[in-house]
Parts: sequence; structure tokens; C-alpha cells
Amino acid sequence: MPLKCMDDLIIGLDLGTEDYHLLPLPSELSGLEKPSAKHLGVLGGCLILSCHYQIERLDVWLMEDYGVESSWIKLFSIAALDSIGAVETLRPIAYSKCKGQVLLQHDKKEFLWFHLDPIVEED
Repeated sequence: MPLKCMDDLIIGLDLGTEDYHLLPLPSELSGLEKPSAKHLGVLGGCLILSCHYQIERLDVWLMEDYGVESSWIKLFSIAALDSIGAVETLRPIAYSKCKGQVLLQHDKKEFLWFHLDPIVEED
């Protein structure tokens, strides 16, 4: 059987049964724009998928119900900012649901809080 390179799969392993299974990616990732890099992690006890689009944008997806494709939600998206530069070195570290914030590691040395809800300025 010939080997095929597939970068659009997540393979899970049940440590109790030693069975492998495929996990679905967010259906929105099947579009024309492909991430330049993807990273898996765990945030708040949930599987996350960080999708980097060159230096321009970072999208972070969270699987709320493990193994269920429809449970993927886009947790946040960050565009390149002057204050932090390219987003390709950002990694989500922790998630505060009650405060609507994500702790990000930047360039493996700095940490910053990202507010998920936009700040509304009053006149």
C-alpha cells in the first residue's frame, strides 16, 4: 500500500483500549485558504487547533465535545498587530471563560492576555 501524505487529519489514541480513531477537523477549514501551519493543544480541558496563516492571522478552534465535528467553534482570530508583530509565534496557553480572556505565549518568551470580547468605548 503506497504511503500518502495527509496533513488534514487528526488521529486520536484511546489509551485504555489502544484503539486509533480519526477526529474531524472544523468543516470551515476545507475552503480555499489553507493554513501555513497547524498546532494541536489542550485549552481548558478541550482540544484546540491553532491555524497560522503566514504572518497575517491566527485562528484558534476549540472542540467543545470531543470527537463531534459540529462542536468545533472558532474561539478567536487575531490579525497581525503593530504592538506584537507577526502572529506566527503566538501559542494559546490558558483560557479564562469567566473573564473572556486567553493567555498567549509570544515568541517563546513573552506572555499576554487577549480579550475575546471587543472593548466598547463610550462617547
